[in-house]
Amino acid sequence: RTYCQVPVCTPSRTSILSGRYMHSHGVLQNGYMPRKELVTFPQTLRQNGYKTGCFGKLHVSNRDELDWDELDQGKIVRRAEFPDMLGGTIRGDLPLGQPAPFPLERHKEWQAKENTIRFMRENQDEPWMIQCSMSKPHPAFQPPKEFWDQVDRDQLGIPSRD
Repeated sequence: RTYCQVPVCTPSRTSILSGRYMHSHGVLQNGYMPRKELVTFPQTLRQNGYKTGCFGKLHVSNRDELDWDELDQGKIVRRAEFPDMLGGTIRGDLPLGQPAPFPLERHKEWQAKENTIRFMRENQDEPWMIQCSMSKPHPAFQPPKEFWDQVDRDQLGIPSRD
């Protein structure tokens, strides 16, 4: 069984990494940073010879050099890279109800998956710990075109609230 300790990203992720409740680790809301002296699971593994990697959304700042041998949270797609894009960055500037105007390989989720697979292959002969965390379902809600085209929107209905 798994239980979410806090319904907010940073405190919840800090609880997962540290094994402590929010009142114990002191990260009370998004924007708070865990104390450097807080001992985490990846830090403990690292001190015991494990290689640690974090790919995708971390949302826990101020400890990267303590917890992770490798950290890559993905790159935000910028408008200059795709001139036909309607907004500045992917983060909420695209109108809803459209696919993302950039290729699948540029989505943070794709990058996290690829980095995770690479890390496992590169470290297959030693103990390791990976955190692979997807940015979705956070905004923006534009899927890759490859998946957008697989859905017949005429067949979608509005769910009942009963």
